[in-house]
Amino acid sequence: MTVRDAAGQPLSGLAAIVRFHHPTDRRADVMQEVREIAPGLFAGSAVPAAGQWDLVIELLRGGERDVLWPGLIRRF
Repeated sequence: MTVRDAAGQPLSGLAAIVRFHHPTDRRADVMQEVREIAPGLFAGSAVPAAGQWDLVIELLRGGERDVLWPGLIRRF
């Protein structure tokens, strides 16, 4: 995934966690830490079971956390 600020510049130096949240069974949730491979560019992989999932992406910097909603995510 690509993470940019409001001016379109890559945000770097963040830790990112991707979580596949199962809406009816939290025991099935899958969490995947992704790594920054270039400024503002993160990569990782996870394969949750078939079904409906909510995707939650958390970005952390210095102990502060932001949750990105799907409308703010641009996939490549």
